[in-house]
Amino acid sequence: MKKAVASGSYEVNGKRLERFSRRESGRAILFRTVQPEGIEITVTVRRRRGRSGGLEISHRIANRSKRELVLGACQPFSIEFSSSDPAEVRLFLNSGNPDNTCVARAGARPPFPKNSIRWLPADAERLVHTGMDFMLAFDPESRQALICHALTFQSDSPFFTCPAPRPGETGLRLELRGDYRGFRLKPGERLEGDRYLVRRGRDPFRLLEEMADELARANRTRLPRETLWGWCSWYSRAQEINRRYVIDSARLMQKRLGGRGRPLVLVDHGWQAARGTLGRHEQSDRRFPGGMKRLAGEIRALGGRPAIWFSPVRYNGASPFLKAHPEAALREARSDEALKYRERPDENGQASYFLDPTHPQTRREVVRCLERFSGWGYDYVKADYVEIPDWFAYRHHDRRTAANGPVNRALFETIYPAARRLEMRVLACITFNDRLAGLKDDQRVAHDTNPAAGPGHLAAMATTVFSRYFYHRRLQHNDPDCLCLTGRPPKKPEMSEGEARLRTLVVFLSGGTILLGDDPALVPEERFDLFRRCLPVFGRTGRPLDLFEADGVPAVHRLEVPDYGDGRVLAAFTNFTGQPRTFRLEAAAPDLRRPAAGLELFSGREFRLEAGESSVTVPPLDAALYLLVPELGHPWLTGTDRHWTGGFKGVVDRLAWEPAGRVLRFRFRNLFKHPEARFWIQWPKGYRPAGVRTSGAAAAWEAGGVLRLARPSISENIQISFKTGEVQKDV
Repeated sequence: MKKAVASGSYEVNGKRLERFSRRESGRAILFRTVQPEGIEITVTVRRRRGRSGGLEISHRIANRSKRELVLGACQPFSIEFSSSDPAEVRLFLNSGNPDNTCVARAGARPPFPKNSIRWLPADAERLVHTGMDFMLAFDPESRQALICHALTFQSDSPFFTCPAPRPGETGLRLELRGDYRGFRLKPGERLEGDRYLVRRGRDPFRLLEEMADELARANRTRLPRETLWGWCSWYSRAQEINRRYVIDSARLMQKRLGGRGRPLVLVDHGWQAARGTLGRHEQSDRRFPGGMKRLAGEIRALGGRPAIWFSPVRYNGASPFLKAHPEAALREARSDEALKYRERPDENGQASYFLDPTHPQTRREVVRCLERFSGWGYDYVKADYVEIPDWFAYRHHDRRTAANGPVNRALFETIYPAARRLEMRVLACITFNDRLAGLKDDQRVAHDTNPAAGPGHLAAMATTVFSRYFYHRRLQHNDPDCLCLTGRPPKKPEMSEGEARLRTLVVFLSGGTILLGDDPALVPEERFDLFRRCLPVFGRTGRPLDLFEADGVPAVHRLEVPDYGDGRVLAAFTNFTGQPRTFRLEAAAPDLRRPAAGLELFSGREFRLEAGESSVTVPPLDAALYLLVPELGHPWLTGTDRHWTGGFKGVVDRLAWEPAGRVLRFRFRNLFKHPEARFWIQWPKGYRPAGVRTSGAAAAWEAGGVLRLARPSISENIQISFKTGEVQKDV
């Protein structure tokens, strides 16, 4: 692979430099040029040791002259990827919008998500795929994959490009491109570029997962252990919230869940003064008598964890801060006017503006907000409306952060250290995942899960969640946005049962934060049970096995449950189309030992999986979730209906078979007030159940070897004794 790496070109003072000498030194290759004008550029390619291997690439620009240098676009390196059919190579990339992660065929034409393709001036007649921060190429025929990604984001604004292949070509070329437009290098100064990693492998999923691990190590990421759950105010009332509604919702959540656990209570956009005006973070209004400090205290008294929303860089023009410090606004490059948010006015119909994240006054304002929230009693903050425009088109205070990557980081380099000092947890909302490595705890990975949105929007939301699975618990805790289980008439009819299951499965497979987005008073018990069965949070994320083959939303997912060491696996199937879809069950569990007991968790249907193929048909806008457990030759627990995993150590622990006494033991941890619970028990020929003992719950057998417990306690010890002899499962 070292021979496939080539140096590129740099633009300095309007001149393109592209002739580099090459020198090998041990495990490294140095590409270097020294110009008469005093410009020295070095690109270093170093082979890494260890299991992960790969090539680490860095670059440096030094000004050896006595005059200032003006930098421009650059292409530090390119690398070749061979394939028998380059047009069919899959390109996985993060497009120019934080909401869009997509897979495209290298030879395919539009449409693709916004900003995922472009025509570069140097090759105007040729389609060029573009990925921010990383790009993965995968050849499904040869099962070869190549990934290029940034490790750090201190100076560059990286994007990777791959020109679509022309007829007859036998390979692709992936190039790293950057842009230092407007960056001025003073005499004697040196610019250290960021570090990049290039790796090959046969498993594209593993390459993505290892990329997240590498990013976490390079940026010293330290995540909280706990993945959170709770309730958010936004989708039920938007800005029409008040103290009474928040307190009633928090109290009802605790009542319906048995008052156990510590749910997050996220007071979203709308609490600010003047009915939720952007930038009015200094206080609330009469809708919250006693202020936000009183509200936080009441939430804590109910057993909840108070969380608060704020907008760190988008402020209303009438906000006290912007009136006092107009110089902190981001400026148009040509007119020097304050940058107005063009997409739409804020929710009060007023104009809003972007603050300059690099300006000292903006930094001070952000820290003041966090200190104020902490003083009120909030230890979780959601930083929203941080979608960064094309910073090159604007003037900002610190020109050394002209590149897009550093400007994205500049804001959170202010937020995160202050939040850590104040012992607050940070959720970054709608911004780039990679560029904030080490500067957030949680991150939104989905479009809004608006309950009034149609199937197309729901499919786009699911795509962003599934295609970012590899970040979870490596770079961040993934936040799939809220779980909304009821419609919002008259905009949308009552949500169907299938769509409610589909939304639940998307959030559950994310492994991340689980926040109910509905008014708890309006959620029927059977719908609330979909949310309850997500708790406690499992924390592991499903792998979308058809990520590189799916033309739409990935539909086949695998989630391993290693808690009991019996090889059990969850197979999930989603259908976002208007027609039924049929899948092979083996697609999600090709290595499952057979025979195996199967359980469809949404319907409770039990079956036995033997040799041969099994098909699964999922209705339109619906989902199916299968628990598959290999038969062990002795009685064993297949699963329970009280959690979407079918059971893990947070729900069922102390699972053991005692062959001497022929006893199956386990404990059911009823942490969230389930009024009853069912357990599917498997036993081979030659065994029959003889008796059941519990800690007090009434137990009864149902057809199919199902043990039902009525009114289980918070900790229910269950002991099932067996005798030898033939017996039917309809005991």
